[in-house]
This record gives sequence, C-alpha cells and structure tokens, in this order.
Amino acid sequence: MRNFLFIALQVVPIVGILAQSTSLLDGKVIRLDSTKQDKVPAVIHANQVDSLWRVWQLEEKKQRTVARKEFLANFDQLPDTLEVLRMDKLDLTEMPDISRFNLLRELHAANNKLETIPKTAFTSDSLHFVDLSGNPLHRLKIPTKNTVVSIKMEACSLKRIPFSLRKMKHLKRIYLGNQGTARLYQGKNGIKRIPCFLKKMDSLTEINLNYNKVKLNKAAVRRLKNIKVILLAGNELEMLPENIDQLTEVKRLNFSKNHLSELPASFSELDSLKSVIFYENNFSIIPLEVCTLKNLKELDFYYNNINEIPDEITRLQKLERLYLSFNNIKVLPESLRSLKKLKRLYIHHNQLVIVPHWITEIVSLEVLDVGYNHIIDFPDVSEMPKLYEVDIQDNAIGEIPWKLANKENLKLLFLKNNLFLEDENSRSALRRLQKERGNECVIVID
Repeated sequence: MRNFLFIALQVVPIVGILAQSTSLLDGKVIRLDSTKQDKVPAVIHANQVDSLWRVWQLEEKKQRTVARKEFLANFDQLPDTLEVLRMDKLDLTEMPDISRFNLLRELHAANNKLETIPKTAFTSDSLHFVDLSGNPLHRLKIPTKNTVVSIKMEACSLKRIPFSLRKMKHLKRIYLGNQGTARLYQGKNGIKRIPCFLKKMDSLTEINLNYNKVKLNKAAVRRLKNIKVILLAGNELEMLPENIDQLTEVKRLNFSKNHLSELPASFSELDSLKSVIFYENNFSIIPLEVCTLKNLKELDFYYNNINEIPDEITRLQKLERLYLSFNNIKVLPESLRSLKKLKRLYIHHNQLVIVPHWITEIVSLEVLDVGYNHIIDFPDVSEMPKLYEVDIQDNAIGEIPWKLANKENLKLLFLKNNLFLEDENSRSALRRLQKERGNECVIVID
C-alpha cells in the first residue's frame, strides 16, 4: 500500500532545537535517572524559540496540505479489510465515511480540525482504539452498539468529559490529559469536574486527566471509586479529600506537579495501591500514611523538600522502586536494609555524605543511583548479584571502585567528577578498562 497509509511528516531539525530549548527554559531536569544532565541556562532566547516555531508551522502546513490531498485522492482505493487507518496531521475539517471498514481495529485521527465525529466512525465490530487528540471537538456522536476499549481525546479544548462516552459499554481507558501537548496541539482541555455517569461505567479501569483543572472533592472520589489507574498530575491540587479511602480499587495514583504537602489519615487505607507518584509537590517529609501501604511497589517523591527518610518505611516490604532524587536527604537510614525486594533506588541530587555498607545486604538491588551528592565513602558493591547499573558521579569519592568496574554483569557505570579522577594515571587506567569492557559495559568517565 502506498505511503499515504503511514503518513510521517518529516520533522526538520528545528523541532529538535525547540524540544531542547523548551526543556532548558523549564529550569528543571525532568527525571532522567542514569542519563542525567546538569541544569544549564537557556542557550536560545524564548523569542527565538517562538520564531523558529512559526517557521516550523508554515513548513508543516505545506506538508499537511500535500498529505491531505494525497490521502483523499486515494481514500476510495483503500481495501474494505483495512484494520488500521491513519489519518493524523492532515488538517481534515470533516471525517470521511469509514463505515465500510468492518474489520477496523484502530482509528488514528489526531491533530486535525474535526469539530464533529459522526456515528459512522464507530460502526466496526472490531474497533478497539480511537485517537481523536488535538481536534477542536464540539460533538461526539457514539452509537449504542460499539466495541471501543480505549479512546484518546487529549488537548481537544474540552471543558467537560463528553456525556456520550456513557454509551461505550466496553470502554476501559480514557485519555483526556494535556501532557506534552502545549506546542504539538492548538487546543487544551480544561476539565473541572468528574461527572456522575463515570461511576456507572463498569468496564472503566483507567482515566488520564493530567494537566486539567479537576477539583478532586468528595463527590469526585465517589465517582472514581471503581477505577484502578487515576492520573491527576498538574491539576493544582492543594489537598486530598478525607474520603480518599473510597478508592478501594485503585492500583496506581499519579499526583505529580501539584501543591500537596500532606495527606489525609484515610490515605493509609488504600490497600490495593501499588504505585503512587508525588513528583514535584511540596512535601517536607514522607507522610507516614504512605508507609502503611503494604502492597506498594513504586514510590516517587522526586523534587520535593524532604530532609529525611522515616524509619517506618521498613513496612513497605513489597517496595521495588524508590525515587527520592532532588531533595535534601543527608542520611540513608538503616531501616532501608530490610527492604528485601527493592530493585531500584534513585537518590541522586541530595546531600548524602556516605553510602552505608549494609546497602550490600539488599541483594535484590539492580540499580543504585547516588550521583550528585557529597559522598566521600562508597562501599564495595561488586558482590551484589543483580546489580547492573551504578551511578556515583559528581561526588567526592577518593578511591577507584576497581572491583565494581570489573563486575561481570555490570551494564552501566557513571564515575565522572570524583576525586580519584584528578590523578592522570588513574584516569588513564580507567580509560583502558573503559575500552576493554566497551562491548559489555558502558563506563562514563567524562
């Protein structure tokens, strides 16, 4: 089939510049973990970014016009047995009649100018996935009989969750967020409330409302109580309602980039919770309500104001991933040594001076990232059986961890900016080892 079925508009180098500049202008490093980079000032002024954006827009508009004409000219030639239909980025103002595609499984119609979606778009008995993101939707017509499981309507200028979604009896996932769409799409959702009909959608398991204006009150919690994945990053939340424990089915919560500083006591009752993310909030301590979540596997407090890790963290016996970077933590408490299932510990960009020797007792550990601290003492972790990634860069470690650098199953090791690299002989020896192990392990020295 001709290329118009898989339209991939060429992105000129300007986009790369834009992506870099926007990130730099942000002033913060989003989680990069072992591929971190320093915070640096913007190298391109905001006005230059806007100018480059306008140039890119004009170029893309031309490409979309060509792609749209080619798509429409060949639309009637598409086989009725088509399973995946892609009509993204064509600036379509009206959706063509796709009712003849009875075997259609996926409909990709993002980033057009569609204000109305007709019922004929949902007639296929096989249709499971629909992406309408980046369209200025005013009306969504959905037939009672449909098989849609996932629908994306990110950045569609929606002020509310469309009432017509209640007809999607098989719907499991709704994506209504705005993350990463500030430049990509023209519109932005501004959803404020959780409608009543959601609690009657028995199949619904996941809802993404990142970067909207949701007011998470008691009524909203009651309407979300059957959902397992709730994403509410960037909604300017300052507190959670007392009845948060009514989310009895929830397994994953994302409250990133809000203004939370404490949790209600009822949060400790969320026994089904496996992942909770408080990335970039206003916590000065890790709330004890979190430490009672016996099934928790992932805990994220990146970019907060936390000074210490409470001993109560020892209760999280199923914890596998702990993210505490970009805080003010000075000590790793001995209570961490009891977390026998911990696989990943990210605590870079803190105030650590030592990494205690008992860290070697956490034999399940696969990734240890303690870069960008003030560490002067780092233990021999070369005998830890599952450890394959270590980051100790930007510390004050004086001795080269030769055993670690030669560890058989090691895949990635960051050593740059430590005291032992000030010796030219040491640096030369490390470079030889870096070259020798190049095929099996990446060792970063500078």
